[in-house]
Amino acid sequence: MSAVIDLLEERGIFYKLSGNDVLIKCLNPEHDDGNPSMRIDKVLGVFHCFSCGYKGSLFRHYNVEYSETEVRREKLKRLISNIRSSGIGLSMPEGYMPYIGNWRGIKPETYKNFSTFRHHDSQFIGRINFPIIDASGRIVAFQGRDETGTLDNKYMFYPSGVKLPLYPQVRPLQGRVILYSICSIFMTRDLIMQYVVLG
Repeated sequence: MSAVIDLLEERGIFYKLSGNDVLIKCLNPEHDDGNPSMRIDKVLGVFHCFSCGYKGSLFRHYNVEYSETEVRREKLKRLISNIRSSGIGLSMPEGYMPYIGNWRGIKPETYKNFSTFRHHDSQFIGRINFPIIDASGRIVAFQGRDETGTLDNKYMFYPSGVKLPLYPQVRPLQGRVILYSICSIFMTRDLIMQYVVLG
């Protein structure tokens, strides 16, 4: 049982279980709900009516004490679960060829350290490509740099729309945490980093 279900039963509110949610008739006093159209998260108590748009917290709605620690713990567990289930990672494309040149004066050893490659698939042709790896070692995307100057996009990320991982920087800057995302190794001889300042 959960605090949400306990509260619904205490209030005599009919509910149906639906995965991680509970379905009930809308709590909005201005909405005459004929069918259960409100979903409530079983643990967090967050509700939303998909008919009238009424939303909020079940605990606050009834002015009931609840464990913020339990709610935060559940949110964190779900976040970790979503990250773990977001994929097992990509593999290097079948038939790829390691890049061994020194384009733009970058040493071949640097390209080798970044697993830079060429490939015959259309998204990789005419580009120097390398995998982007997250903190767990999984390949989450590929970046390709147009080396011919003739392609529509100078930089290509594959798959399209991919969210790139952030890498924590240990040193705080004026008490703030800096997270870096690798932008490119092709703009200078060193890594160019774009950063997001938190705090």
